[in-house]
Amino acid sequence: MPFSKGQKIFALIFIISFVVMLIMAYRSDLKMIKIHYKNVWVTLVSIAIILALLVYLVKLTH
Repeated sequence: MPFSKGQKIFALIFIISFVVMLIMAYRSDLKMIKIHYKNVWVTLVSIAIILALLVYLVKLTH
């Protein structure tokens, strides 16, 4: 069943307003994000190293 013109307009307005609200929320939280998530990259690198080690061990044993 195809969408009507009104449904397409509503979807377009909804998507645009949703993206604008996401950008506004991110900008208002930016100072807090920089304080609390300063060293997140260390955690991400650690997880990547652990996963790579697990893959290596599985490949080595099989």
